[in-house]
Amino acid sequence: MDTLDAELKPLTRLYDAGLGFLVEHVQFLEEPLNAMRGDPVAASAEATFWRYCIADVTNVQQELSAVLSALGDGHSGAAATGFGEAAGALDDALQELRLVAANVNQRINVVTDLVTHTRSMLGQWVEGYVDDVITEFTAARAASPITQGGSVATTIASAVADASELGNKMGRTLSQLLDRLDEHAAAIRDAVAEFAINVQRLKTPAPGPAVAPSPGVPAQLPAPTPAQAAHGLSVDPDALFAAGQGNEN
Repeated sequence: MDTLDAELKPLTRLYDAGLGFLVEHVQFLEEPLNAMRGDPVAASAEATFWRYCIADVTNVQQELSAVLSALGDGHSGAAATGFGEAAGALDDALQELRLVAANVNQRINVVTDLVTHTRSMLGQWVEGYVDDVITEFTAARAASPITQGGSVATTIASAVADASELGNKMGRTLSQLLDRLDEHAAAIRDAVAEFAINVQRLKTPAPGPAVAPSPGVPAQLPAPTPAQAAHGLSVDPDALFAAGQGNEN
C-alpha cells in the first residue's frame, strides 16, 4: 500500500499546472482513494497472526506423528492401541484447525489484494482524468487568448461534468468491491468462530468409560516398606544408585 501513496493525491497535479481553482469542484474524486487506504499495518498483523497459527499447529502435528511412530516401533497391547486411537482423533482435530487457519489467512490476503488492486485502478482513472483536464485547459488558453475567461469557464463546466461521470463509474466499481468484501468478511467471521470451537474441543477431555470397583472386594493396599514410605518406591533409589556405582556395601 505504501507504493500507492503517490496515487492518494492525484489532484495535486492540477495545482502544479496552475489549475488549483478547479480542485474544489472535483475534490470528491479523491475521497474513495483516501477511504481505501485503510490500515495496512493492522491487516499485515492479522495475516501474520494466522500464519503463526498454521505454523504452530503444524509443529504440534509433527511432534504427535513422531510419538505415534515411536509407539508403533516398540509398543503393543491395549494401552498402545488406545493411545493410538486417541492420538489419531487429536491429529484430525489439529488438521481441522490448520485448514481453518489457512482459510482465514488466504481470505485476508485476497481481501488485501482486492482493495489494493481496486484502489490502484481508481487512482489510474483519476490520473487519466487529470491528464485530460490539463490538456483541455492548455488548448483552451492557446486557442482564444483574448476571450480566455469565457473559454476557461466553459472548460470548467466540462471538467466538472466529466468528473461527475467518472465519480459514477467509481461508485459502481466500489459497490461491486463492497459486495465481495462483505462475502469474505462473513466467511472470515464464520471461520474464526469455527476455529474457536475447535480449540475449545481440544481443551475438553474426551469422555472415557468409567471403571466400577468389583463388588464385595475392598480396595486394600499393602503396608509400605520403609523405602516406600520415604520414596514411594519398592526399591530405595539411593541404594540402587550405589549398586550401579559398584558400592553395594
